[in-house]
Amino acid sequence: MPFDGFFALCMAGELNALLSGGKVEKVSQPERDGIILTVRAGGASHRLLASANPSAPRIHLTGIPKESPGAAPNFCMLLRKYLVGGRVISVTASDMERVVEIGVRTWSQLGDPTIKRLVVEIMGKHSNIILINEEGFIHDAIKHVDPSMSSVREVMPARRYAPPPTQGKAHPDRASEALGDWPETPVKGLLVDRLMGFSPFLAGEVCFLAGVGPDVAASALCEGERSALLGRIREVCAEASSNGAKGYVLYARPKPKPTGTDAGGDATKDAGGDATKDAGGDATKDPDNSGGLGPGGFGLDVADFHFMNFPKESAAACGCAEIAAPTRVAGFGTLSETVEAYYAGKKVGSLLEQVRGELVKLAGRNAARCKKKADSHEEKIKETDGMDSLRVRGDLIMANLHSIG
Repeated sequence: MPFDGFFALCMAGELNALLSGGKVEKVSQPERDGIILTVRAGGASHRLLASANPSAPRIHLTGIPKESPGAAPNFCMLLRKYLVGGRVISVTASDMERVVEIGVRTWSQLGDPTIKRLVVEIMGKHSNIILINEEGFIHDAIKHVDPSMSSVREVMPARRYAPPPTQGKAHPDRASEALGDWPETPVKGLLVDRLMGFSPFLAGEVCFLAGVGPDVAASALCEGERSALLGRIREVCAEASSNGAKGYVLYARPKPKPTGTDAGGDATKDAGGDATKDAGGDATKDPDNSGGLGPGGFGLDVADFHFMNFPKESAAACGCAEIAAPTRVAGFGTLSETVEAYYAGKKVGSLLEQVRGELVKLAGRNAARCKKKADSHEEKIKETDGMDSLRVRGDLIMANLHSIG
């Protein structure tokens, strides 16, 4: 999931355009590590979802209803106290980092105007949602990080907020300087290692657009290829700063894992045939084919998303080496719609996998039970072997008891 620095920048621009000047009407916390702010702006109510879930950290507008718990958690109560009734003044991303900051103008208990900052850090297992006051001190966070958990950065109430440590990378605007020595490192890895905001996908896409092999050593590039690469980086920066980015979701079939053979045949095949086909036929057919299966409606699973379009010629070129052909790409009008479609598909896929796992366990238990019964019957058959002849002899004895003296 490439919620990289560029995507965060684009998402912040989209949210800023929609929410700036809006009034925070409601705060809810439907999940342990996720909140929803309802903001009234432009004559409409927008539901802003921020999640610090380690496997699905994100921020975007959502239209999917989520039920809140009966008793609001402490963090939710704190946000209601400080944010409800306030006005959103800005939504910004921190210099190509995966950190989105929401500024809210509100009032103190004495009625004085003040600024609160809600910081959403989208950083995998280190993701967090933190409320900060005007002086830069932490009111509270959805996840507390004390010194016993991290010696690098403490996230606790009443502590001064410190942004996540930087990785020492250069801003993409200085790409020519950062890549100037052109070492023997593969080009895609070089972009990820030296430039802020670059995920493996985005690096692969830039290489693809520049006509440069992502695994080619940077030192082997000619002057024209280097110029083309730097030009594409400038174009990506301009597109990300335009605040008009659209979004794309990649649907694909995961590559079969080499786990040997299943009970029903080769592990690279589904129950109904080859893994590159859906139940209704070839997965490359029109997505409206009603025979298609999968969360994406294409007979495929959601695989990735970004504001850059995915190269149709090669999934591997965009850093998706774990997926196999066929693939499909769906475009969306906004980044929020893109992220929502991706995670809705992931949820459906997760539910399908859960149901599949439960059915496999049930079938396994039933098979084990049947085998146990069969073994028990086999033991009884062995124990009763020859019983028929003994029964006949017993009947003969009983019939001739009168003659036994």
